[in-house]
Amino acid sequence: MNTPYRDSDRHPDAHSVVLNPSTLEALCNRISQQVAHRLSQETPFLTRKQLSERLQIGERTVSSYVARGRLPKPIRLGRTVRWDWNEVKSFLRTTQTKRVRKHRNNHPNY
Repeated sequence: MNTPYRDSDRHPDAHSVVLNPSTLEALCNRISQQVAHRLSQETPFLTRKQLSERLQIGERTVSSYVARGRLPKPIRLGRTVRWDWNEVKSFLRTTQTKRVRKHRNNHPNY
């Protein structure tokens, strides 16, 4: 196996590896490229489960928030239900801005 370090690079008291700056930079660039590639492959349409995972809320909470207008309604294609992630982000930004304005208008200390 071809590794970016030599055995002499290992610190004698640890299981870690000491990388020189150029190797570390190359490793960071590779990780950044992999993350960017993965993000570009993501579909913007999410299932209820995927949306709940991204928002870190339960699936039933997603349904509740949609019913109360705290999340946008999903796109329905037959029996398939999906949320457009870009629309959800935009909706949340707009909703958050309205809440901040309302809060500030009710409290003169802002």
